[in-house]
Amino acid sequence: MLYFFSFCCLIGKQTKEELLFTLHLLIHSLKKYVKEFQFIIYTNFDLKINDSNIIIRKYYTHSNNIDLAKKNKQSEWANKWKNLSMNKIFIYHDLFLEFKKDFIWIDLDTYIFHDLSFMNQYDNYFIQQGGNYDYMEPISSEFQIKWPLSIQGNFFKLNITLFNNLIKLLHSLNNQNINLYYDSQSLFTYYFYKVLNNKLVENNIYISGNTIQKNILNSVSIWCPETKQSFATKEGLNNLYIENNNLKSKYHPNKEIQIVSFTFHSLIKIKNEKKFKDLFIENISVQKFYIHKNRFRKNNLYLRCLQDTYLIKQLNHDQSSQNKIPLKKGELLSCKEIIEVSPIYYKIILK
Repeated sequence: MLYFFSFCCLIGKQTKEELLFTLHLLIHSLKKYVKEFQFIIYTNFDLKINDSNIIIRKYYTHSNNIDLAKKNKQSEWANKWKNLSMNKIFIYHDLFLEFKKDFIWIDLDTYIFHDLSFMNQYDNYFIQQGGNYDYMEPISSEFQIKWPLSIQGNFFKLNITLFNNLIKLLHSLNNQNINLYYDSQSLFTYYFYKVLNNKLVENNIYISGNTIQKNILNSVSIWCPETKQSFATKEGLNNLYIENNNLKSKYHPNKEIQIVSFTFHSLIKIKNEKKFKDLFIENISVQKFYIHKNRFRKNNLYLRCLQDTYLIKQLNHDQSSQNKIPLKKGELLSCKEIIEVSPIYYKIILK
């Protein structure tokens, strides 16, 4: 079981429709690729989702959150966004105390394209910007680092020790009047590369594409050639392809993509492209089920029910009636694919 949380809040930047589009896209990707999960969504408007995997809660600002708006002379939504970003670290702690689990933060404008069960073996997990973009990114008013090494904030997993160390650092920087230029991801980068002095392995810091998963590229760098930096573009979209059920980019053919990093403004620009629909919408609309082999007669890509039975939405998960679709004896199923997943079950994809 993996535990996720996120914020779906109106702060004056995105519309409610844009928030809901990306949220439902994310949920569908989780349901397709993550076998067992719980997803807690904090929101500041009336949001209803009828799904046993999802819990909706009212968004709140944690009493310990540091108000970055005092230090950042930016637009109102930018300050709200920075405070949202820091607040998620404190809410992680509340969730840890409540569930005794290390929850994974996931931005709404993120898409899962791989089974993430491997994450159970890591008590922390981060994504770096990646690529070979030759640029020194400012992290704070007195620290900068090469772009590929800086940490993204759209997907991360903390443990309680890291949380305590990060909060200690945050308060120290605040007391010294040192401004972080971005948000929580600047805090992570500052801690890993300035405080720990890049001694990541010695401190058991797991960063995809760096200390682990050398063949994985989950950052925004999937959208751009090696020597450039970009967010999602039509050109980058057209360079994505699927090979052996893995998502890849022609820009980085030796890397696999498990987590697709969008940004809201770039995702909205490309969401109506045919390639986007083929990869991220049609792909999630596939009807995938599991069936008991001995209750069907198989003939090529057709299955006929031998008795009253049911389709199972998720194997070895929730066996309640909500997870089953009843079938009558004699019904015929036309399938795109029939896969033997055990001596007892087929996995089928319906036409």
